[in-house]
Amino acid sequence: MTGNLLFDLKNYICAVHNSYMDEKKSWDIYAKANLLLIFYYLCDKITKCSSSKADFGKSVIKYIETEFMNNISSKDASFALKYNHNYFCRAFRKNFGCTFSSYLNEYRIRLAQELLTSYKVTEVSAMVGFSNITYFSVMFKKITGISPSDYRKIFINHL
Repeated sequence: MTGNLLFDLKNYICAVHNSYMDEKKSWDIYAKANLLLIFYYLCDKITKCSSSKADFGKSVIKYIETEFMNNISSKDASFALKYNHNYFCRAFRKNFGCTFSSYLNEYRIRLAQELLTSYKVTEVSAMVGFSNITYFSVMFKKITGISPSDYRKIFINHL
């Protein structure tokens, strides 16, 4: 079975039906063989679907890791990864348990935490893809519970 799924399934089901209707000798063995082929094909499709979920997650993470510093949206990601935008958003939420923008902001803030040990808040904000320092500070505090400048002070005092 290498062609179109519906066409292949239809042919195998028709073959089972026709062997029964024509009362061919050993029609039941022929029917079982065709049914096994159908089940094999369906199982193969299910396996490919579950591996495509893993591929989806990997491709999204790779995209975020390479593009996080740019002003990107779910539309940009879906276009770059060649997915329908609505499908992309549903699949993203299902795979990651949050929206694309939430995940992206958390990723950026985790990177910012590392960078704040060596750079100023304004520099880090730009380095991790925030064009607005105020929005960066709001998101940083929302995710970590502390402002970026306070985080930097605490970290530097512990050195």
